[in-house]
Amino acid sequence: MNQALRFQAKLKRVTAFAALLLGCTLVSGSRASKVGGALQSGSELNKNSGGSTRLFGVDDVVSLRKLQSVQISPDGTRVAFVVEEPNSESQSQQPTNAHIWIVNRDGGQTRRLTDQSGKELSPQWAPDGKSVVFLSPGRKDLGTQLFLASVEGGGHPQLLTEHPTSVSMFSRSPDGRHISFFAAAPELERIRRPREKGYDELQIRRSGPDQPVRPQELWMLELEARKTTHIATGDSQLLGMQWSPDSKRLLLTAAQNPETDPEQLHQHLATLDKSSASLQNYCQVGAKIQGASWAPDGKSVAFQSSSPGAADPFPGALYVCHEGKPPEVLLQDLPYTIESFRWKPDGQSLFLVLTQGAHRAFGEFSLKDHELSRRTNPPWEVAFRSSYSLSRDGSRVAGILARDQQPPDVWLLNPDGSQKQLTRLNPQLSTCRFGESSEVKWKSRDGLLLSGVLVKPVGYEPGKRAPMFVQVHGSQVADVNEFQGTWMNWGQLLAARGYAVLLPNYRGSLTDGARFARANQGDLGGKDFEDIIDGVDAMVEQGIADPDRLGIGGVSYGGFLTAWTVTQTTRFKAAIMGLGISNWMSMAGQTPGPEGMVRFYWLDSPYEHSDLFWRRSPLAQVSKVKTPVLIYAGERDPLVPVSQSREFFRGLQYFAVPSQFILYPREGHSIQEPNHLRDNLNRILDWCDHYLKGS
Repeated sequence: MNQALRFQAKLKRVTAFAALLLGCTLVSGSRASKVGGALQSGSELNKNSGGSTRLFGVDDVVSLRKLQSVQISPDGTRVAFVVEEPNSESQSQQPTNAHIWIVNRDGGQTRRLTDQSGKELSPQWAPDGKSVVFLSPGRKDLGTQLFLASVEGGGHPQLLTEHPTSVSMFSRSPDGRHISFFAAAPELERIRRPREKGYDELQIRRSGPDQPVRPQELWMLELEARKTTHIATGDSQLLGMQWSPDSKRLLLTAAQNPETDPEQLHQHLATLDKSSASLQNYCQVGAKIQGASWAPDGKSVAFQSSSPGAADPFPGALYVCHEGKPPEVLLQDLPYTIESFRWKPDGQSLFLVLTQGAHRAFGEFSLKDHELSRRTNPPWEVAFRSSYSLSRDGSRVAGILARDQQPPDVWLLNPDGSQKQLTRLNPQLSTCRFGESSEVKWKSRDGLLLSGVLVKPVGYEPGKRAPMFVQVHGSQVADVNEFQGTWMNWGQLLAARGYAVLLPNYRGSLTDGARFARANQGDLGGKDFEDIIDGVDAMVEQGIADPDRLGIGGVSYGGFLTAWTVTQTTRFKAAIMGLGISNWMSMAGQTPGPEGMVRFYWLDSPYEHSDLFWRRSPLAQVSKVKTPVLIYAGERDPLVPVSQSREFFRGLQYFAVPSQFILYPREGHSIQEPNHLRDNLNRILDWCDHYLKGS
């Protein structure tokens, strides 16, 4: 079997090369990068859309330009955004370049902010809109530093800091006079010298990575004097910051120490008075905190955290806190998930990213009458939960939208309710043919209404059954009807090969509020697995899926559900386990967050209920597997150790189940290097074709 697959892969490469020479549908990574060279305005969106002549392919995924951050100027006239450029095949192992671009609100005059190479990240506008501060590598021996670039300047940024360790996060005060930033504490001399001599033994902690983690320190940069001052904050690990509206205080989100579990489970809010440099506790939360933000009047702070009396894997409730008082619940038990929020300038409403079913939208929520109004609607979906910003008066919003057949781009929401596309980062895709996709719904066997995305094969003929692949997402996310063509979303790639693709939002997904997101706690591989099978049955009943040609695959927790599924049923003819979990008992001893694994997911300790953890481990039932399984993992995955994949692979091999295990050097909990990604996606497609089509 392995020899046959290798022969087919070789034949495919020869065919691809011939097709390229003949001007056919395949595009190489280097060629695609040239095609997508210049940024185009939104007005040119449909310029070439009438000439769809080729199928979307692996090299299209590898050559995608990616958006990372969007920031609107205070007056709402311009938008800054970061574009990560794809590397060529010969530079696959090199760090990618990421540049800051500026575009006018009418979509015109798109240009690079600076002329330097490397990475430019996290742009923040000056209050007057005349300059942008950002992070970028300085001298190689310094790491990431703060830079300032004039919007109307010549492209040469000023270096603001020469800190001995990398700057990791920063915030500019509303009056423009100060920049606060975090940077890791330097290694102490008494530790460095023995380590260099070989006294580098490690005392393993309860949670977190084995290597010591140096806590983040707080520093204050006075811009006019270029003076940097260290602010003592004790032993806390600093996680977030925001200046008060009057620029007098800094709000800090902090954990007890830099280990993984305290960072997830035991956070609190504190304030720093700028004039006295004194630190005060503001609000004792004792749980996960997300998006802590001052109210416009500076008299309270809102944040997301776990619902009262529950441990939400994703912060499911919105709170407000007044200094020195316990937090009060502002919003909870909603029929949708609030993924992030921003205060509106009036202090009476919130701008939200919300997910419900297979749709993610921008919306506004009135705190007075609790009414929600959506600012975006299908077919356009919000692509990233936190990458958006509001102008100073709140009248304009810059964010990232995508739809089923168009990858993410920068959009502007105007005061009159209209929306304007400002960029076209990947115009080369306008000649591609894509599968139609839509939200689908079905009921689980216990009556719960579920949702997902169905991508139909390119050229789908109604009434004709197609081979169907079920792609299962990981934890704390949702599948919405956006562009399914990235390293972890294979929908359009498979649709181009003639497959229908179902992306199910099983219970535990971030689709319908905190209760739904908690609905699989203590039952991993139970009803969430049944939800997926019920979705498959629904597609078969509707005449879409061929019941004899079914495949399944997923990444992370989706990798676990894939491995678990093939131990429970033999109806799937091909499976792909990416970065997945196979043994919950060994995972309990290897995860960087053991307390979080119990609190958020299992609700019980593996050391007191080992029977449950082992019973729900795919490895415990590997002898039942008949489905061929392709497994892949990242060598440096900090979340799911490689041993999880290796253990399952060895079990499959013992029982002579057709299987392969691919380990990608240098990769973490994702596949990023272009050549690794190209290899990974081609293997996935070949595996499906071989076992679902026999080709």
